[in-house]
Amino acid sequence: MLAHARGFKVTEVAVHHRPRQFGVSKYGVRRFLRGLLDLLTVTFLTSFRRRPLHAIGGAGLLLLAIGTLGLTYLAAVWLLIRSGALPVGSIGNRPLLAYSVASVLLGGQILSLGLLAELIVAFTGRSEETYSVRERTSH
Repeated sequence: MLAHARGFKVTEVAVHHRPRQFGVSKYGVRRFLRGLLDLLTVTFLTSFRRRPLHAIGGAGLLLLAIGTLGLTYLAAVWLLIRSGALPVGSIGNRPLLAYSVASVLLGGQILSLGLLAELIVAFTGRSEETYSVRERTSH
């Protein structure tokens, strides 16, 4: 994956696998999980290295949207309580209020973190070449 992301040609080579004659395979759940984490790391680095906000911006926007929907619902309930359409009650003791506020705050923090990462990449990381030169001609 890393070579392909840098512009190299990648092909598959057929190999002959002989069956195991002795011992027991050491390929278990732990090794599988380590390989999965390595795959996620490589995918993240090749896809979002130059645009970190794309990696975490979706989560921030989703949390902001969920929190905003919760707060909008609570505002509508509060207005209905104030107008007398709903029995007397309070929105201050509802867990949705705390969850919605926390969701909005966390979403804002995640978006801010993504914007800071974009600034860091803009000032430091984009000076590297994102391509490789196959051949130079005299010009």
